[in-house]
Amino acid sequence: MGSAAGGLLTALLASLLLTPLVMRVARARGLTAKPCADRWHKNPTALFGGVAIVLASFLAAWLFLPAKQGFTGVAVGALFMFLVGLYDDRQSLKPAHKFVAQLVAACFFVGVFYGRMQTPAVVWLIPFAIVWIVGITNAFNLLDNMDGLSAGVAMIVSLLMAANAASVGDAALAIGALIIAGATAGFLVYNFNPAKIFMGDCGSMFLGFSLACLTLMNDSTLRAGNLLSALLLPTLALATPLFDTAFVSVVRLLNARPISQGGRDHTSHRLVLLGLSERRAVLWLYGITLWFGLIALWGSSTQNWWAIAAVTLLSAVALLVFAVFLAEVETYSEEEYERARARRSGEKTVLSRMIYHKRRFVEALLDFGLICACLIAAFLLRFEGSLMPANVRALGLALPYVVACQMTAFYGVGLYRGLWRYVTVSDIGMALRGVLFGAAASAALVRIFVPVDYPYSTLAIYAALMLVAVVGVRLGLKALRYHFALKWRDGQRRVLVVGAGDAGELAVREMFNNRALQLQPVGFLDDDPAKQRASIHGVRVLGTRRDLLHVIERMNVDEIVIAMPSIGNGVVQEIVDTCEERDIAYREVRGVIL
Repeated sequence: MGSAAGGLLTALLASLLLTPLVMRVARARGLTAKPCADRWHKNPTALFGGVAIVLASFLAAWLFLPAKQGFTGVAVGALFMFLVGLYDDRQSLKPAHKFVAQLVAACFFVGVFYGRMQTPAVVWLIPFAIVWIVGITNAFNLLDNMDGLSAGVAMIVSLLMAANAASVGDAALAIGALIIAGATAGFLVYNFNPAKIFMGDCGSMFLGFSLACLTLMNDSTLRAGNLLSALLLPTLALATPLFDTAFVSVVRLLNARPISQGGRDHTSHRLVLLGLSERRAVLWLYGITLWFGLIALWGSSTQNWWAIAAVTLLSAVALLVFAVFLAEVETYSEEEYERARARRSGEKTVLSRMIYHKRRFVEALLDFGLICACLIAAFLLRFEGSLMPANVRALGLALPYVVACQMTAFYGVGLYRGLWRYVTVSDIGMALRGVLFGAAASAALVRIFVPVDYPYSTLAIYAALMLVAVVGVRLGLKALRYHFALKWRDGQRRVLVVGAGDAGELAVREMFNNRALQLQPVGFLDDDPAKQRASIHGVRVLGTRRDLLHVIERMNVDEIVIAMPSIGNGVVQEIVDTCEERDIAYREVRGVIL
């Protein structure tokens, strides 16, 4: 325990002291990042902060890290990645050259670490380990795109990793993870928004390589045949960099851009474009890291794999919905979007057709994950969290029939013909019919084809869970749109809506759904006492028409929408006169005429 605390504090203090020193040297030598079109910072910022992280880590490791075969591979490989990153920061390496260097470092670690083991079962881990290390190193390299993001994620991951190592009695691994946590925490003091120094590739590649290797050194990972520990748990712990890399790669592919081409199209950039501050965008991604890391920590301390699988599937579905929402944010030029559409229309491959129908494909993929998660959860609830071998067999045999019946039922009732942007009560009714038809058909097929004593009560529980999940996912995407539509964004005009009735609701909904309007509703006015202080689509009723001048000043209103179709012309003229006196734009909504 003393060595762990010593390693953490030494790395933290060394990083706190070394980072300002590196910052001063970098500024004195002109090694700064200048503001430009493809960067977010507004002032020249010192580079090479990774030097402080590496020096602090090696100092603490030299003093407190016990001798353990395998750490040699981490130290040598991480140092090599630091030197490669340092050269890249100065001379800009090509992606192919960086990949070769990462591959060499990964192979060295794998050779040193796995070469000492006598267990034949770990041999199958070697190819995965090499790909894993290269992938995570690249993921952290790409994640370093906003103040405090890469360093903060590394700190959270290493702290969770240390807790996991301590729980299984691996003191050496816990110390190693705490050293990384201390070094990144000290650096984060200067790197969090607004950053005074950037870590550069020398820091991000060092952190990515080190954390990738440490996840593979976990003793629980090396249990023979424990596929979940070997693959799932490390993936969950590093969900944020993996998610960001996969998301950016897919979006660039869909828009006919080279995956290696940089740009402000990462998850953090899109959150800022949606209206969040840079700090809040980073904190959102910290939250994702913490959530999936806690699942990984829970998974390493329990043998209830079915519960882990259910929670992981539901969390993955939520993350995929989040990805679908982020993909709607336009980050490229109109010419690039037109070029991508022309390229897809000219291709006749299976992949291009799947991309063209990607929305339906994603819906089906989400529902598949929900079906699996809800059926597993139904069994866990029915048998109070503990599944016997007979229950597991019944679950496994029934799952294919439930998936087939449920997906067919959803298709049959027309659930996949709707647009999530316009989810209404009728869509909820459609989902209800689909779930009931699917559960009934599943019960019939299970009764005929499953040769075990099946607990049919699980299908009733499954139907209830599935209805909540299907409706929740579709409403969740709509809720994300409304949540971020309420955020103030540069260039949008602040609109006050006079009239909180059907026409006013329709006007606000159109402002939220049609981003091209660049209108931001900031409030309603309505004379109805019952509507005072009420909220429509998250927009508050701020008073009556008598409060018009006061609300205009308080809310900094740029434009007024008059949404009172049944009101007299005299009242409308009063509002128009006020707008003209204040030089405020106005428009009138008369409702929809059928």
